[in-house]
Amino acid sequence: KAQMEFPSKNIFEHTKNFNEETSAVQETLQNTDIEPESS
Repeated sequence: KAQMEFPSKNIFEHTKNFNEETSAVQETLQNTDIEPESS
């Protein structure tokens, strides 16, 4: 039961970090997709 009770701030921080990581991954995929055979 204790595990289900997260402070709102921690959820917000976790979501924020997750979104930042996802954006970084998407950017990397996009940059790779532009010139897949550049190297």
